[in-house]
Amino acid sequence: MGKLSRYLKEAFFVRCPVPGLGALPVNILGLIGFSILGFGDPAFWPLGLGLELAWLFGLATHPRFQKWVDAKEMVLNKQDTSDKRETLVHLLDLAARQRLSLLENKCRRILDVYRTSQKEDYLTQSNEQALQQLQWMYLKLLVAQHYLQTLDSQGSEADLRKKIQELQTGIQSRSSSDNARESRSATLKILQQRLVALQRREQSLDEIASDLTRIEAQVDLALDQAAIEGQPISSNIGLASELLDSGLFGEASRVIEDIEQTYAGQTSGAKHETELN
Repeated sequence: MGKLSRYLKEAFFVRCPVPGLGALPVNILGLIGFSILGFGDPAFWPLGLGLELAWLFGLATHPRFQKWVDAKEMVLNKQDTSDKRETLVHLLDLAARQRLSLLENKCRRILDVYRTSQKEDYLTQSNEQALQQLQWMYLKLLVAQHYLQTLDSQGSEADLRKKIQELQTGIQSRSSSDNARESRSATLKILQQRLVALQRREQSLDEIASDLTRIEAQVDLALDQAAIEGQPISSNIGLASELLDSGLFGEASRVIEDIEQTYAGQTSGAKHETELN
């Protein structure tokens, strides 16, 4: 039902090119026309309603229109994800941005080799997804590294402990609603994770440095092997740092979570399309 409602909404507001006038909202204009005609003859109102329903459901259930809507949303999601990703990149210092740029350039060179050597489309697409995943893990590690390096150990720990205590008191309060307690519990969990990350900051920084080097080695290996026929790239590498711990990302946690959800949806959609093919 969720997908159908999206298609119906797009069908309602769809614009069609008209020579000399540009793209016009033909459906809305049609509704306005039938509404005006209905004041002269009320029979136009039920006629307009019937035509409107036929138009909306006919267009919304048409496979080509649905593909167009899906493609349009994918472009918008990619742009939104790209903007959020740039927000994360701007958090980094110059050295970290240069390090990320170097890795991204190597990934582009790898894909260029696959495309120019006319490897199978499924292999190129699979490797592109693997490289995107490696780049995303790399960026998350750099953000976590930045956050841990800029923490004020003593001040931050005291602040976190104070906030944790306040939340625990709020959770135990009988005057709070169930929704309020649930929200405080979720926030409490994140703050506790941040406190743990702060307490083991040096260990976390060592693990992140190791993981960054490991991803760089993985990409270098992929670049060396790019010319080998049918060589797949794997993004399934074990990392020492706790990437799933939102406490490592500080104030960037929400942005990272949003991008994660977008990537998960794109990966699921690509997998489903591959299975259909």
